[in-house]
Formats: sequence, C-alpha cells, structure tokens
Amino acid sequence: MFWDNVEIYRKQKNLTYRAIAKIMGTGDTTISSMRQFGTEPRVSDALKIADALGVDVRILAGVENVCCGQRIRAVTFGNFDLLVDGRPLHFKRKRSKEMLAYLIDRHGHSATRREIAAILFEDESYDRSQQNYFGMIAAELKSTLDSAGIGEIYVHDTDSFSIDANKISCDLYEYEAGEPSALNSFHGEYMAQYSWGEMRIMDLYLLAEKRKQSYE
Repeated sequence: MFWDNVEIYRKQKNLTYRAIAKIMGTGDTTISSMRQFGTEPRVSDALKIADALGVDVRILAGVENVCCGQRIRAVTFGNFDLLVDGRPLHFKRKRSKEMLAYLIDRHGHSATRREIAAILFEDESYDRSQQNYFGMIAAELKSTLDSAGIGEIYVHDTDSFSIDANKISCDLYEYEAGEPSALNSFHGEYMAQYSWGEMRIMDLYLLAEKRKQSYE
C-alpha cells in the first residue's frame, strides 16, 4: 500500500525515485531496495519521503480520510489531478477536468461561463456552438463529481460556477498557507498540462523567496 501510494504521487509530481532520494539526502539504493522487497520504511524515512512528495505521511500509509479530515485532494504541482480516496478521478472530457482545475485555481471564487470559456477555448469565438459545447462540458463535470459521490464540492447558480474550497485539500492552498508538509512540494511546475497554469509559477517562486528571506 505504501509504495503504491508513493508511485501515485511520484507520477503526479513528475519526480524520479533518484530525485526523491536526493531530496531525502539518501542514496538511490535505499529506496530501490525497500521498493524491491516491499519493505515498509522506518517512520523517519517515511516522513522524509512524504516531505519530498509534499503529502501527509498518513496518506502514503493508506490511512482512510486523513487529509485534513477530507477524502478529496487536488494535486496542482506537476500535472493536475483530483484524488478521491487516494485515487485519480477519471474524466471523460479533458475540458471538464480543465474546468475543475481552473475553479480550484480560483480558490473558491466564482467564474462566469464567458470567463471559463476564455480559459478553455482561448482565442476561439464564444458563439452559439461554443456555448452549447460549454454546457456539455459543465454537465459532464457535474456528472463525474456526482458519480464519485463528491458532488457537494461543485457550486453552480445560473451564470456562476465555483468549488467549495473548504471541502477539499489542495497542495496549492497548503503551500500558500505555509504548512510545513507542503513547503517542499513545489518543484517549478503548476498544472503543467494547461498553458494558463504558467501564469502562477512566478507568484509561487516569489512566495518561496519571501519565506526564505523571512527565515534569514
């Protein structure tokens, strides 16, 4: 269970095991040996691995519903994914997943159809065809969340769309709040599969620099 969960988060962060070992300050063979023989790491090593991945060690250990008391976790550093009980949620439409990513990026603040369409379709005209397509994207997002039993995080009222940020845990939110377990979770990539995600990277670097200066 532990190494299965490590593999999930390692892929999300686009980290190799060699990179994890380097962050931990240990040799490559240490992690390789433990993985090969299915050896559960010592508590001290488990904490270092969790810190390198920017997750709660209890999640890696497979303890149920431990992440801030929530079973829903948004992973934004590296590629975006929404994890439900530690497993990535599958979306039939890529743009439904991107819409969710954008709403999570907004920290619970609402967005209109046109604002979201500008992100999803970029320079494409928001004509009747695109409006109908957007309706399908939004409906698919709601259906996917409902089917996973987490529809309560999605808030929609007429021309207002948002997520309830209090009902999910998120590495971005934790990083911005300065939570110790999240401080080493940012490695220069944010929602990497979406071009608009690049706009936030500089803010994250500046936040890291500000914290560094405050410790000096």
